[in-house]
Amino acid sequence: MLPQPIGDVARPSPALLSAVYLWSRHLSRPQGPPEQLFLSSTLHHLAKDLSGTHPHRVIHSIQAEVLLSYYYLKSGKMLEGNHHADAALSLAIANNLHRIRSQGASTQVFAPPVDPIEENERIDAFWTVLVLNNHWSTIQESNSMYLPLQNAAVDTPWPIDSIQRDYVRMVFLDVQPGLLTLIHQPMLPAASCMTLQVFLDGRSVNGFSEKALLAKSSVLFEKANSIHDGDRESLIDALQSNFLPIDSPRGSDQPKSTRIVAQMLLYAAMIKLHRPFSHENESSYHKSITAASSIARLTRHIPLNAADCHVNPIIGVIWSIACETLLSLVGSDASNNELELVTSFDLLLGYIARFSEQNPLFIYDSKIV
Repeated sequence: MLPQPIGDVARPSPALLSAVYLWSRHLSRPQGPPEQLFLSSTLHHLAKDLSGTHPHRVIHSIQAEVLLSYYYLKSGKMLEGNHHADAALSLAIANNLHRIRSQGASTQVFAPPVDPIEENERIDAFWTVLVLNNHWSTIQESNSMYLPLQNAAVDTPWPIDSIQRDYVRMVFLDVQPGLLTLIHQPMLPAASCMTLQVFLDGRSVNGFSEKALLAKSSVLFEKANSIHDGDRESLIDALQSNFLPIDSPRGSDQPKSTRIVAQMLLYAAMIKLHRPFSHENESSYHKSITAASSIARLTRHIPLNAADCHVNPIIGVIWSIACETLLSLVGSDASNNELELVTSFDLLLGYIARFSEQNPLFIYDSKIV
């Protein structure tokens, strides 16, 4: 961190800096000022930063809102967390972060980005906000925060990974028989249009970075509902095929935690599609059981006894969905693997109990189960 005073334009905005300090204090729990001090500082500066002069005040305010929302979600404070997620989404939409590189008429609110890093920061900000709001929409079984995006075209291209930010990837083309030609292809399209709609229509050919896969998984998680949709199920299956096994050496370039969350979201989406019919329809039963068991299988890759292990709060919600499914289907007429179901249920319940020590939200989830 640069030695300039708080508020200096060379440093993060005061609200973002305070939010980072808040999370640092929360996760490491060192000797020092109480969390409430940093929380109060974050809230104080959030109310003032947008009227200030910091050149990155909008993006930094969005980032601070996201950090606060996750902090409140982890703390089980649903009203406050929902409020800050809504604020982050409102800021993103008001500043047209959903229209980056749009093919349509100019929607520029910010000054043009000075370099690819700054543009990618804006792209990341939008998709991070969308993922957060998809989580909240599902938690509350409501799409109220998603309405602004249902009536506005999301043109912003899918996010790319940090190592791809030179904007170029190398592709071998079989231009002539027996001769491979190396070309440099831009990672981001020159213009982008209807990114979300194209994906939901099953026509997407872009967006396979770890961030994009997580964003797509969260969209399908939010979109799944009790009305069975074959197209949604096909999208879930197709997206799952993009993930390498967690233990695959070829998957070492993808952060394991990101892959675990994204795949769990897809399995939870599959459960949401099929669970309402699982007692009457044998296919829905097996798909619900398979998805819940797969969540348990992925959970085994999360260290249970590591003191410094922290999990995304949405995982608690996913564990609850899987537990409810397993509990409701154990002993059903179609069940011939009851021992396996009970084992998976006990494993998930054990993880919920373990992580509820640092996640009050998980305590709420365990009561539901």
